[in-house]
Amino acid sequence: MAAQQIPTDVNLRFWTQITVLDGTPYLLTFQYNDREACYYLTIGSSDGSTNYVVGMKLVTNYPLMQPFGGTPPGELFVVSVSAANDNPPAIGELGDQQRCLLIYVPAADLFSTTPENEPTRFAGYLV
Repeated sequence: MAAQQIPTDVNLRFWTQITVLDGTPYLLTFQYNDREACYYLTIGSSDGSTNYVVGMKLVTNYPLMQPFGGTPPGELFVVSVSAANDNPPAIGELGDQQRCLLIYVPAADLFSTTPENEPTRFAGYLV
């Protein structure tokens, strides 16, 4: 299995979507905070009855799921494709062909290494 880029909507400040992570559908709620100039993410069950993660600030180049337990069981990263800018993504900077990508690494791949012990690559970028 490989890392999964999570699609986002670069034109909205608030949206929800169902995304399958490790074979389970989750309700992802994205909200942009103008005062802090960053996105926050809530992860819940697909029917919206249970929240597993509430108000996770999407910062770059840092494992985001560690403080929240094991649901979903993998790890989320916001990867900045700009070596000169590792700030959290501003409005319109989180998504396909943008400065930042939201990447999910499945639980099965968290501790796997290549035979050469090379760093893991997400969408062509080292993390």
